[in-house]
Amino acid sequence: MSLTTMHVTQSIVIAASREAVWRAFREHPSQWWGAPYTLLDQPGSAIEMPVEVGAPIVEHSGSHRAAWGILTEIDHERTYAWTGNMGMGGPSWGTVSYVFADEGEGTRVTVDHVQMGEIPDGVAAGYDAGWLDLNERLRLFVEEGEAYGLAGTNTAPPSIG
Repeated sequence: MSLTTMHVTQSIVIAASREAVWRAFREHPSQWWGAPYTLLDQPGSAIEMPVEVGAPIVEHSGSHRAAWGILTEIDHERTYAWTGNMGMGGPSWGTVSYVFADEGEGTRVTVDHVQMGEIPDGVAAGYDAGWLDLNERLRLFVEEGEAYGLAGTNTAPPSIG
């Protein structure tokens, strides 16, 4: 393996206000973020999305905690970004940024993930599919109240699976 850069971008329009999408994204991540995109394979896991720059984005189950990265940028209802290993397992470092923008009556949510390090072949395609799935889970939670994350069915929605 050699040093590689991965760049994945996904975008979705959610039929809700930016405020509603932001609140679902940041205050209720365990409703939409779930398996197989977890660091802890334990029942009762949850995700925390802090609002203080420098604080960790944490997955926890009881006393077991694992960090996805460190919050590096926040602009209320507009931008949420963190930097870290992002569950890659090997030596790599990257940044994930979510951008929320008004689009018609709804909100365009764009996730941009740039990672550099020892990234095995095929990993980018997996992350591309993963961000697509997570965005769809967020959309379904906001629009339909359906929870496909850790606090819900913890599976891909039928539209993705």
